[in-house]
Amino acid sequence: MSIELKIKVKNLADEARTIRQEENKLHGMAKWSLQHHRKTVVRNAARRSQLAYQICRGRDWESCCSHDGLTRMSDFSEVARMVKKYGTAEAITSLPTIEAALKLSLSGDDHAENACSNAA
Repeated sequence: MSIELKIKVKNLADEARTIRQEENKLHGMAKWSLQHHRKTVVRNAARRSQLAYQICRGRDWESCCSHDGLTRMSDFSEVARMVKKYGTAEAITSLPTIEAALKLSLSGDDHAENACSNAA
């Protein structure tokens, strides 16, 4: 596991806190713009980074994964890129299994929950 990914997760969390503090000082469109950036760009990046971090550590990745199946699949390419960049060989080899479990969960199969929890 790479320390760089851990630092990235912490920096994104700190960025969200800092933006929230600055929002309180502003009004109108400037405040809305900061809120929008925090709630879309920063939140999505933090979620993807946290998911990649969990996969690299071999932990339960479903606990920090979005419950919306389409969001999961749209996030997966970015998560896979980070795992390949920062992860170990073991984490990289688990990616196809995790991707298959995500696709299975989208199909509406009854065994999808079991497959997702066993993928890591």
